[in-house]
Amino acid sequence: MLPGRSKPRVASMAAGLAPRPTPSYWIENTDTDFTERAADPPAVPAEADFVVVGGGLTGVSTAYWLNKLGHSCVLIEGRSLAGGASGRNGGVLSGGSEFHKANIEMLKAIMEEHGGSDEFEYRLGGYLRIAFEGSDEASEYAEAELDPERQELWPAERCAKELQTDTVDGRKIANGIFGRTSGHFWPARMVHAIAADATKTTFCTHTSALSLEPEPDGSEVVVQTDRGAVRCKRVAICTNGWSPRLLPELSHVLYPVRNGVIMTAPVQAWSWPGSVSIGDGPEEIYAMKRPDGRICIGGARRRDPTCSWFTSEWEGPEKQPGSDNDSEIIAPVAARLREFLRQLL
Repeated sequence: MLPGRSKPRVASMAAGLAPRPTPSYWIENTDTDFTERAADPPAVPAEADFVVVGGGLTGVSTAYWLNKLGHSCVLIEGRSLAGGASGRNGGVLSGGSEFHKANIEMLKAIMEEHGGSDEFEYRLGGYLRIAFEGSDEASEYAEAELDPERQELWPAERCAKELQTDTVDGRKIANGIFGRTSGHFWPARMVHAIAADATKTTFCTHTSALSLEPEPDGSEVVVQTDRGAVRCKRVAICTNGWSPRLLPELSHVLYPVRNGVIMTAPVQAWSWPGSVSIGDGPEEIYAMKRPDGRICIGGARRRDPTCSWFTSEWEGPEKQPGSDNDSEIIAPVAARLREFLRQLL
């Protein structure tokens, strides 16, 4: 949450944004009142208590909770709600920490208020991380201290039985760690459900934030958009990898790392009800089967030549600037995901 600044920060959120982003199964199949209203967004109000820039899960949730505290909000989003990362991922939920558990319980409560968990395709099928024979991960998994309430070590035989194969990605399974409290859901639908309850927020979709212009005394900020200006007390920048466009001082610590995702047509060849992954960090590839039989596969971030995944390996924006242009498919990532799909099936 950023207060007014003594020096104007002017940067275009519109410049360089993908005019025709890659298709998203999640967005195209999220049909709510907000979808219908997106083509005719309301006028930008002249003032509000808060301005939220970004209409994904973080931005909409911020507006929702500010409304609960009695504050009015204007939410600025260059596309439709969940038009960026929140509408382009598989919605894997980790049940690891108490923080994770509390968030999942909150999500489940919202689901029940908006038609039940089936409406959001919520499934608690668990998450299986696989290690292969001869790998360092296999030894680490075997020696790991696990919380018996949420994790257990599966030998190769158990993994093979559940996955109906003893090899994945062309390699023989050694063991795996199964997280029983993990699951997945439909993030784009969740964004729209939370937005429906943010009753003190004006949602200005298809509106680009152009600049932040703080008053000299820091009391207020004027947010300029391509459809007018709004004056507010505070601004919340919730734009993920696009944040340095409005806050360039963050460019040396915050940079975009894209995650390729592919979705199949419904198939019958794989019956595992949970999620499965191989590798860690930038090498990770994950897969899950949706209730309608579609398989979603993502990851392989290491194949993106524009940037590294771990900050400790990052060489700076001059050498690894990253790219937030999601109108382009990263060919090496897509090729690796398709290769993994063939091996999985």
